[in-house]
Amino acid sequence: MTSAEQQTIQGLSDRSDQSVMRMTMAFALGGAVMDLVSHFMSAWMKGFGVPMLWGIWIPTCFLVIPAVHYLCRRVVALQKRVEALEKSSVSVG
Repeated sequence: MTSAEQQTIQGLSDRSDQSVMRMTMAFALGGAVMDLVSHFMSAWMKGFGVPMLWGIWIPTCFLVIPAVHYLCRRVVALQKRVEALEKSSVSVG
């Protein structure tokens, strides 16, 4: 049985490029909405108590989410390669 980490890596690597971009856009749009809401709240409350760091969320989505999925695909490919090398070394040796 595979571990939870292995299942997560496999699940992230199985997603298509379209699915990854849709998810990235959804998170970025969520960040944009939160940024707008925080600006409106800040204007309404005269800047007291409302953080305005939601704008950082948008570029972070485009930098992190696709990279994580790419790295998970690479990990799965390397694991398959290691398994193939182990099988070939066992059959030779």
